[in-house]
Amino acid sequence: MLAAEVAEEQELSESDLKEDFYRASGPGGQHRNVTDTAVRLTHVPTGLVAVAERSRSRAANRETARQVLLRRLKDRAELTHEETRRETRRAQVSNTGRPAKGWTWNTQRGVVTDHTTGTSYSLAQAERGKF
Repeated sequence: MLAAEVAEEQELSESDLKEDFYRASGPGGQHRNVTDTAVRLTHVPTGLVAVAERSRSRAANRETARQVLLRRLKDRAELTHEETRRETRRAQVSNTGRPAKGWTWNTQRGVVTDHTTGTSYSLAQAERGKF
């Protein structure tokens, strides 16, 4: 199961959330100045924060912030999964530098070098298979 699927199935536990309500900024008149409709949700275990203050409804802002927080948790899980996969692959695959090469064909000098034994052969011999 991929980390993205795990994050999608993951539900936010209320005990993991810290909610802050405050007055939203911007135009809106007296209603906006007297009601605490803006929501800031903090996921305590990870420290991720989501803020919503667009709607005049606290419930709508809370749901928006919850969706943003879930998306950020999913992105973080995917990033962690991708990094783990990348590290695993990097450990399994060698780099493709010169030490990993078995043979080097230098056509300008007419030489073929076998890096496993450290010997060099002429290009003409190598092309005929005579070494």
